[in-house]
Amino acid sequence: MTNTGKYFLFHFKKTLIRLAVIVLAGLILTDGTVLSWYNSQTPAGVSTIYYNVNFYMMCFYYALVALVVPILELASFHNKCALDTFFSVPIRRTSLVLTHMTNGALQISISLFLSCFWATVKIAKIPDVILFNMLPFFLGMLLLMLAYYSVNCFAFLSANRVVDGALLAVLYTGVPIALYIFAERVMDSLDLYSRNGVFNISPVISMSALTDYFEHLFSSGGYRYSPPIFTFAENLSVLLSILIGFAAVLLSIWLFCRKRAEKAGGISDAWWGYPILVPFFGFNLVMHGGSFLWGVFVGIMVFIGYVIYRRSPRLRIHEWILLGIITLIGILDVDFIEMFLG
Repeated sequence: MTNTGKYFLFHFKKTLIRLAVIVLAGLILTDGTVLSWYNSQTPAGVSTIYYNVNFYMMCFYYALVALVVPILELASFHNKCALDTFFSVPIRRTSLVLTHMTNGALQISISLFLSCFWATVKIAKIPDVILFNMLPFFLGMLLLMLAYYSVNCFAFLSANRVVDGALLAVLYTGVPIALYIFAERVMDSLDLYSRNGVFNISPVISMSALTDYFEHLFSSGGYRYSPPIFTFAENLSVLLSILIGFAAVLLSIWLFCRKRAEKAGGISDAWWGYPILVPFFGFNLVMHGGSFLWGVFVGIMVFIGYVIYRRSPRLRIHEWILLGIITLIGILDVDFIEMFLG
């Protein structure tokens, strides 16, 4: 067995307790939330049982797992002493980072499979249900969950500290959601039907759409007479989200291969991190218009974001300028979307 194979087995065994906790929590949550039913009785006394399938809690749990696992898997790569040790072992950097990322992906896959299996057992209680539909649900959720996991790995490796990596992962999760809200607002201003017209390129939003579709597909009652629809835009979003996940894996390898031990614990200055995300969220919050107090509040939040980034209130000149512009827009209570689009 190669050194990489030996290290993977060693690391997998070391994280078995984590796997057990993820699996157990997932099974308990699935058992308690995936299926509910109620009894409806007509005036004639005919009783009918309606079943309601809920995948959202399971989806939310595994999205949270896909956010936390990269932090646990890659935290040691932000420690200078640990990095010096890693770089001294006879294992290539590509193999090293892939070992950790693969271990996390394997744990998510095993746990999601067991939860979906138990969900299938629960859903089998519904009369005339087509259990085969659980297969595309599992495969779709697995691919999207691994895509989201890969993006979080990239975000975490973009930082130089564990705290910064965790914050960047959370902020990257919010980017497509913020863009989705902005796009919805623009489409509404243009009097267009926007829900199915905006391509929501995000693993999280795609998971939500997939969950909603299969909940309607499995639930009985009124849903049975109104078949769910998975639009072209949503199909495209799923495909692009998976491609983004694949790209995130390659970018994560690239980041780790150029990582230097002496930068561990330093300022996370990657241009696609805090320097872009802090003003992005600041502008996104104020561009819809608000109030004087709202503008001041957003300005304070942006300032705090820059302080976290710089670890000091001593900002650069261009950062003070951006902070001033964002605060001014909020204070003036200008709705730029309405102003430009009418």
